[in-house]
Amino acid sequence: MKKVIFPMIMAGIMVSLVFMSFGQEANKKAIKARVNLQDDQTDTTTHKMEMMKVHLDFISEFQNFKKKAELKFANNEKCIADFKENQTKLKKMDDACKEKISKLEQRNNKLKNMLTNYKDAGAYEWKSFKNLFNYDMEELEVALEELAPFEEK
Repeated sequence: MKKVIFPMIMAGIMVSLVFMSFGQEANKKAIKARVNLQDDQTDTTTHKMEMMKVHLDFISEFQNFKKKAELKFANNEKCIADFKENQTKLKKMDDACKEKISKLEQRNNKLKNMLTNYKDAGAYEWKSFKNLFNYDMEELEVALEELAPFEEK
């Protein structure tokens, strides 16, 4: 009987060791999964912070851009008003001049509306908008400078 009990005890110990080792693998995997989850949460938090910083930078850049554009709008409006005033003093504002001034005022107002209605749609769209806006603003300023010869005649 002693010969039968000893091998059975040994077999039982070996079986229990095998089951315990499988259980430890599951624990190791669970621990590793928890660590990975914590790393992912940390990465997500870091990513959110970076995105918030980018958004704040965009807001700051947009506010600066808007202030500069508003100064240009005011300058454009002043140039148009001065031109109108000089033309009425000289009493030589013809239909072509009135039409040109009207178009310049419309372009200035169109640019104002573009800036007012701009919604943040990403970095690429912001750069495209900014380039287009600056190009249109330069064209308007050149057209206003071209009015100066009419003013002096």
